[in-house]
Amino acid sequence: MSMIWRAVAASACLALSASLAAAETTVKWLHIEINPNQVKLWEEVARDFEAKNPGVKIEMSFLENEAYKAKAPTLLQSKDRPHIIYSWAGGVLRSQVEAGVLEDITKDVADLTPKLSAAAVAAFTVNGKVYGVPYNMSQVGFMYNKELFAKAGVDGSKIATWDDLLAA
Repeated sequence: MSMIWRAVAASACLALSASLAAAETTVKWLHIEINPNQVKLWEEVARDFEAKNPGVKIEMSFLENEAYKAKAPTLLQSKDRPHIIYSWAGGVLRSQVEAGVLEDITKDVADLTPKLSAAAVAAFTVNGKVYGVPYNMSQVGFMYNKELFAKAGVDGSKIATWDDLLAA
């Protein structure tokens, strides 16, 4: 497993360290992963953390994408909310911050964020405060209907930037 993944998971757990008492503590982690290899990887991260932090138990829950999207908002508003979650950046994250269900972890991840993509960290930052740590990035592509563009008088081949798209 890459060192960055371990660092991301450890940072998430460390963000909880202020609330971890010497007594037995359970940390609930809700993840959007069902791939058996990935589940095994995250469970290994949790067991490693438990081994280094006696008295702390990581309780993992894994859901597939649509089930996660349906269940997470309700769980986050409940008294039984998970301590660590998977979340999307941008508008989803902002809504969760505004709802008061996420904590500012800026200080907790200060050593980690310089090692990550600045753009990825910025996506998990709201009003200068970091609320999440990216562990992967993906691209989303745009597709268009040439026939509809032609009817609208738009030449798709001339769109090379976001500003071009907005101006079209």
